Amino acid sequence: MVVGEVTTYPDAVERAEGEVNKLLRDGKVVEEEFGKRAEMKILSVANAPPEVAGELEKLAEANGIFPVLGKELVQEV
Repeated sequence: MVVGEVTTYPDAVERAEGEVNKLLRDGKVVEEEFGKRAEMKILSVANAPPEVAGELEKLAEANGIFPVLGKELVQEV
């Protein structure tokens, strides 16, 4: 079974953590509902600032999530 979450732009580390937690929570619900283990958890992010992308990769690795990251956006002033 595969469980996934898609988001467009987590602009802060806290939002990224929230997306990871939501995916983990959804994975547990699916496992309880269907009685099967989620073999793969995927978090797809379209755009993220570099610090958020880095944190997402760390969180994904720590929680057995496969991250799919699009662009790392750098805001220039």
